[in-house]
Amino acid sequence: MFLALVLSASAGDHTNWFKPTSLSNDSAALVTDDAWARDEVAKVKVSVENKTGEYLVYDMSQSVGTFGDQQIHPEGGLLKGTLVLDAKDSGSRVLEFQGAGLHVDGFDVDFKGLRVGTGTTNVDAPEFVLPEAANSFEAGDFSCALAGVKKKTQETLADFKCTYEGDGLGLITANRAAVRVDGVEGQEFANDNKKAKTKTLLPGESVKISLLFHVPAKISDMQFATMYIVWGDTFQSVALQDVDMGSISVALDAGVTAAKNE
Repeated sequence: MFLALVLSASAGDHTNWFKPTSLSNDSAALVTDDAWARDEVAKVKVSVENKTGEYLVYDMSQSVGTFGDQQIHPEGGLLKGTLVLDAKDSGSRVLEFQGAGLHVDGFDVDFKGLRVGTGTTNVDAPEFVLPEAANSFEAGDFSCALAGVKKKTQETLADFKCTYEGDGLGLITANRAAVRVDGVEGQEFANDNKKAKTKTLLPGESVKISLLFHVPAKISDMQFATMYIVWGDTFQSVALQDVDMGSISVALDAGVTAAKNE
């Protein structure tokens, strides 16, 4: 393991710059770039490529930077800076380490906090009745509350606030929801909200979803009809397992450091 050498605290605003590095396994490929360090702060940009056909989650607050004999977690938390990548997707985060004595010739980063999906499970949800008999419902690790409803003769808009309380990754794909009308047999009307893309939720995270339904007036007047929202596969839960990513050593780039401190 690379041992960081702490430079004199008299360096003040002098900034050390470091060479790019990379790390890869079957689940992810990481590239570090734009890494620099001063006495009280060090930053490194990490680009992450998801190499799998599942979701990949990176909670950067779990990673550990080693500066000499100091071990420091980046600033942030589960819901601040966590990167969620779809299959074969990529993204980046900037790890910021704060402390003292960080003006070093090199440091290590142990990339803990990566987890990969091991399977997606559909979550059954009870039909929601309009006019509402209750204002909320639960579906597995999801809880949802009605946030508002507007009815016209041929249109109904219903908004819900949903929270995920599981320990994996929650998925909500609202365009899979439909509505059926009491007394109308064999017909369901799909959610017409074309912006209803899949939303990903980390544990404790909440999101608003909007459902927009249209029913021809010749079938029913939606202002007065009893309707049932049928959720289908709207709610899903992704199980996650840890990725053993390993560590990298970031080495000083003497040439760039000299040029940028002129």
